[in-house]
Amino acid sequence: MTLTHTLHIQMDIPESRKLEITLPGEVPVGEADLVMTVTPRNNGKRSTAKDLLSSEILGMWADRDDIEDSAALARELRERAWKRSTE
Repeated sequence: MTLTHTLHIQMDIPESRKLEITLPGEVPVGEADLVMTVTPRNNGKRSTAKDLLSSEILGMWADRDDIEDSAALARELRERAWKRSTE
């Protein structure tokens, strides 16, 4: 039987990008997969429309030539997500 442990460790990533992680004692010794999600903190500041316009989100698929109608694709993705959430 395989047990999965989920840990939430907040840290600051230094310029060197080298991290040293000390795991809690209840984490079993042996092989493991480590998945890291990097989410910038907004330090309690609310994002504005100006922040969104200057973010990397807008235009991130601009160079894709396989999307002819981005509005239709977005609508289709929302419909698929909605169907999954109601099944």
